Amino acid sequence: MRPTGRTDPRTGEPRMARIRPPQGGFRDDPYSALVFALEEFEPIGQRAAKAAIFTRRVVAPRVPRLGADTPADALAICLDTYGEARPGEIARLLGTTEDDARGQLGMLVFDEPGTGRLVPAAEYLSGNVREKLAAAERAAADDPRYQPNTSALREVMPADLTPGEIEARLGAAWSGAAYVEQFLREIIEDPTVEVEHPRRRKKPGASRHTRLQSGHLHQRPAAGAYRGRMGPHAPGQHPRHVLLRPGFRGPDGRARLGLPDHDLFGFRTSG
Repeated sequence: MRPTGRTDPRTGEPRMARIRPPQGGFRDDPYSALVFALEEFEPIGQRAAKAAIFTRRVVAPRVPRLGADTPADALAICLDTYGEARPGEIARLLGTTEDDARGQLGMLVFDEPGTGRLVPAAEYLSGNVREKLAAAERAAADDPRYQPNTSALREVMPADLTPGEIEARLGAAWSGAAYVEQFLREIIEDPTVEVEHPRRRKKPGASRHTRLQSGHLHQRPAAGAYRGRMGPHAPGQHPRHVLLRPGFRGPDGRARLGLPDHDLFGFRTSG
């Protein structure tokens, strides 16, 4: 034990810090905590004893729930036990019939079109809600039981993004090579450019690159820019070099992909 230089505000006694010995590096072992848990150490009296696991069971089995007070509690118990909403189990917990239990659950669960299974609201009203709404509308046309599905899905339907709200960066995994190729052909005014975007890095720390048929673009880790050459050139002439800077900002202050030396709709190109 060593003094910390601080005192306990309640008792006024100095606070001490417990110093563990180096133990030859054993304390740094990721499994050392399992070994330390085998004893109960009392620092004041410096006494150690075997942990309770040596003499008795310390993990007791879970006590099954025999009932629930509310439909929400019954659903939570069923999900915790079985991982899904089971009408028979929920009815047992509520002490009623399955039809009555379904009525009590209300909008806590939804009948899934096509499968007929009960899906918790948190799961049903998330994910691809547009596809779910289309399926619910088709089902509701023949069965009014699915009308609550369509109403709930319309309430959580997110608004469509406008083109101005969508920003893309070259090299993004969700941006296909065809779109990057179209972008470079229009900005650089070179219809011969062909882009190939690798989906994964071959080695840890390897830089991403966009390959062109007439040259190569590669990312410089320090500057975070793409440099390359492209376009036809006569024998003996140097190819045109291009520097793409992700850090360039347009007049509106937004980060843009810039090609230096010439401004064109917020982008700059060099010849």
